[in-house]
Amino acid sequence: MGGVEENTHPTNCRYIVPNRHEAVETTFDEHRETTTFTFESELPKGPALLTIYYDGILNDKMAGFYRSTYKDAEGNTKVMGVTQFEATEARRAFPCWDEPSAKATFSIKLVVPVELEALSNMPIEQITQVEPEEKTVHFALTPVMSTYVSCCFDAPSELDRHGKQLRKWCLGSPTCMFR
Repeated sequence: MGGVEENTHPTNCRYIVPNRHEAVETTFDEHRETTTFTFESELPKGPALLTIYYDGILNDKMAGFYRSTYKDAEGNTKVMGVTQFEATEARRAFPCWDEPSAKATFSIKLVVPVELEALSNMPIEQITQVEPEEKTVHFALTPVMSTYVSCCFDAPSELDRHGKQLRKWCLGSPTCMFR
């Protein structure tokens, strides 16, 4: 499996074909940037579902899913989470095969403070309340694509002069996409 960053740690793996196979060992190779899951017996060939459970952090390395800062209208420094997955940096955010030729669909869900906006490649399908101060934002399934094309970030939302919430994504120029 393509890489593991020191801040993304798979904790368990399950391979489901018709029967469930739990990984008995998980090893990390920092030099090769790989994770290996060992199972008790050889896994059967054919279609299957691989479920990986992992823990990660919002890093400060300007790669993967990381913390960034900006100044609000009053000059206060604010923090937001952003992604930079090109070309193989997605492995800093989640376990994956993140070589540009390896393509997949992505089902992205972000747990964010309720006052933040979450954005990704696809439209929001559902927002659920997790805790009084947190929500989970579920995005529609992406088309087949490379990991470096997927993106997500969170930032404070803004209101227009009529009090309507603005959702915007600025691309480093005066041009912004509003929803």
